[in-house]
Amino acid sequence: MKESPKNPSKNKKIVKNEDLKNISGGGLKDAFNPPGHNEDLPDPGDELRRKLKEALNR
Repeated sequence: MKESPKNPSKNKKIVKNEDLKNISGGGLKDAFNPPGHNEDLPDPGDELRRKLKEALNR
């Protein structure tokens, strides 16, 4: 595609919402629970948050 310096918006590829869903794999939920995240396993962040809370309460 030829680039158009007068109209920069023509240079951008149009991305449809469906395309974004396919890339992310599952939308916003996967941003917080990445694929492969097991709900049954304890969150490794829980222990860190607990230690941080204890340190702050000293």
